[in-house]
Amino acid sequence: MDRVNDRGMSARVEMFHLGSVFYAIATWTNYEWGYCSKEEKLPAVEEMPEVGDRVWGDVVRKCWGGGYGSLWELYDDALERLSTAQVNRS
Repeated sequence: MDRVNDRGMSARVEMFHLGSVFYAIATWTNYEWGYCSKEEKLPAVEEMPEVGDRVWGDVVRKCWGGGYGSLWELYDDALERLSTAQVNRS
């Protein structure tokens, strides 16, 4: 993973929090894990809520579990999903 580190805050921490934002949107809940600013304080993925087959659930799980090697991988994954998304406006 890209190593950008500002006093413990890293790309891994940022992706974890982005996964929480995606989860909150997908579940329409005010979800937050608290503010973790250091990698060693992040919870294990098993401690996080189950995402099941929710929209972008696999992306959320990868964000929480450190499954992306870089923010660019997350970006590419998001673009791919958005380009193939079916919109139901009814």
